[in-house]
Parts: sequence; C-alpha cells; structure tokens
Amino acid sequence: MIGQYTPSRLQINELLFTTTATTNILNETYDIITLSQLKR
Repeated sequence: MIGQYTPSRLQINELLFTTTATTNILNETYDIITLSQLKR
C-alpha cells in the first residue's frame, strides 16, 4: 500500500456531479429570490 491517496475516476466524477448539482441549486434559488423581489 502506498501512503498517498489517489482518488479514482469514479470518485472524481461524483465530486464534479455533486459540485455541478449544488451550483445549479444555488443558481435556481438566486433566480427565485430575484424574481420575488422584482414582483414587489
């Protein structure tokens, strides 16, 4: 065993997917907040 940790391709893909999903949720939330403020 090597003491160095190297993430597998699958783990990298999961990380990218999670990051993208989080970004999408934040963007949608921001859009909803912006729209609700415009309606006032």
